[in-house]
Amino acid sequence: MGEELHDRIVSFCLTWALADDSQTKLLSLSPAAQEKALSEFDPGSYGAEVNDRFLEYVEALEAEELDDSAPGEDEVAAFAEQFQLNEDAQKKLRALKPDQQRVVLSQFTPPENMEEVSGKFISFASGVQRKQQSGNSRQPTGGLTDEEMQSFCLEWGLNDDALGKLRRLCPEAQRVVLSQFKPPEGAAELSGKFIMFANSIDKRYRTDKGSGRGHDRNSPGVSAWPAHEQGLEDFVSQFRLNEDAKAKLLRLAPDVQRLVMEQFNPSPEIVEVSGKFIMFAASCERAAKGRGKAPGSKGGGGDWGKGGAFQ
Repeated sequence: MGEELHDRIVSFCLTWALADDSQTKLLSLSPAAQEKALSEFDPGSYGAEVNDRFLEYVEALEAEELDDSAPGEDEVAAFAEQFQLNEDAQKKLRALKPDQQRVVLSQFTPPENMEEVSGKFISFASGVQRKQQSGNSRQPTGGLTDEEMQSFCLEWGLNDDALGKLRRLCPEAQRVVLSQFKPPEGAAELSGKFIMFANSIDKRYRTDKGSGRGHDRNSPGVSAWPAHEQGLEDFVSQFRLNEDAKAKLLRLAPDVQRLVMEQFNPSPEIVEVSGKFIMFAASCERAAKGRGKAPGSKGGGGDWGKGGAFQ
C-alpha cells in the first residue's frame, strides 16, 4: 500500500469514526475497492449506524468484485468432475449466485475418503446461501463462523446432528471441541462420538457457569445455554433412539432423566440400543420409586450404565 493511500485511509477512518471491525474490513479490500470506498462512501449522517452502513457497503463492494470474476462454465464443470457431483448437486452449484459459487469453489474441501460427497456439497452450498440471505456475517466474539463449523464437519464426515450440536455450543466450548476432538484412527460412527464429546465439554462449561467460574449467559459474545429440552433431543440423536425409547425418556421424572442421560453407556457392539435403553430407564425408575433414590446416586448401588447386563 502506498503512503498516500495509507494516509487517506487513516483520514477516512477518523472522519467517519470507524470502529475496529470496519477498519479491518477496509484494509482487507483490494486497492481498487479501497479507492472506490474512499471516494464514494457517504452515509449522509454521523452516529452509531455509520459502522453498520459501512460494513454493508463493503460487503456490496466485495460482491461486485466477485460478480466481475464469476466462475466460467469450464471452471464449474471441472469442479463438478473433480468431486463427481451428481445431477442434483450440479444443479445446486449452477443455481448459486456468482459470489456464492466463488465461495463454494474455494472452500468446499471434503475428506478424501468421503463417499456421499454430493449430499455434503448440497448441504454446504445451502449453508452459504443461508448465511448471505440472513446477512449475519459477523459472529459473536470468539465464536466460529458457519464456514469453519461446516469445514470441520466435512473434515471428519460428521452428519447434520453433529453440526447442529456444534452450532448450539457456546463460543468457548466450540473452540475447545475443534482443538481437542481427536478420535482414534479407524474409529467408526464419528458423529455419535463427536456428540458425546461435545456433550461432555458442554456439561463442563455449564458446571463452571453454575459455580461462578464460567461466563454469564447474558455477557457479550456468549450464546444462550441450551434448554433442558435441547439436552433431551441431543441424547435421543446421539443414541438414535426410536419413538418408544424417546417416549420412555420423556415420561421419566427430571431427576431420573438426568441420571439415565449421565449413566447410559451401552457397548458399541449393541445393535438394538433403544430396547436396552428402555430396560435401563425402567430399572432406574423402579429403583427411584422403591428406595427414593435412583441407582448410582449417593446411597444407591451399582454402576448401571457401564457394565453388567446393560453393556
